[in-house]
Amino acid sequence: MRTPLALSLALLLSAATLASAARAQECGMPLRFYEDAPRVADIDAAPVRDALDAGRYDEAARLARARLDATSLEERAAAFTVRPGLKFNEEEVRVALAAAVIRTGGLEGLAAPVSAKLGPKKAKAAQARNLENARALLQQELMRQNGDPVIATLLGEAHLALGNAEFAGRVLEDLAEADLIVSPEGWSALARARDAAGKSEEAAAARKRCEDSARDSAVCQAPAAAARS
Repeated sequence: MRTPLALSLALLLSAATLASAARAQECGMPLRFYEDAPRVADIDAAPVRDALDAGRYDEAARLARARLDATSLEERAAAFTVRPGLKFNEEEVRVALAAAVIRTGGLEGLAAPVSAKLGPKKAKAAQARNLENARALLQQELMRQNGDPVIATLLGEAHLALGNAEFAGRVLEDLAEADLIVSPEGWSALARARDAAGKSEEAAAARKRCEDSARDSAVCQAPAAAARS
């Protein structure tokens, strides 16, 4: 049992530590100074979310990039070193950006859209690279967010956009079995994965689920432009 003197000393030491941390924050110390860095700002995700929900994917990508350190995000996604965000809503905006990249067939990218100055061959390679980076980002976010069905559905879309209908089918069939596909685009992706596997009746059922939930049934019929990996 501590003596009153030992307890007083412990309290003084604790107060001194807290005061030191407070002074460091006031003096502009970097967040890495702290063992558990606090989230110190907030990203307004609503405009990004609204543009994505309305199918304005180029606008969603532009708004998302403006709210993120997009070049760094692309580099970390490619290296598979994405860390939790330091700002509230950062992860949501990252996922929305990845969704926009996928649904434009890679014409949008995590850091920038494909340049109109590129020739057809280089543009196609840039699209594939953008899709690969978006898929890598989703894989990392999915691991961190414990299999969130929104992210898992997007990952299925990413596999399909990269030409891997088998992987897309595996992901999306598991979600469909649990009734966890969360968007018409997800049901459309499942329909196309089933078509690729020769499951025409099951594909028609998935397409019907898409049409039942879509604002515009065109999303259920026309596949996104795909770049092959």
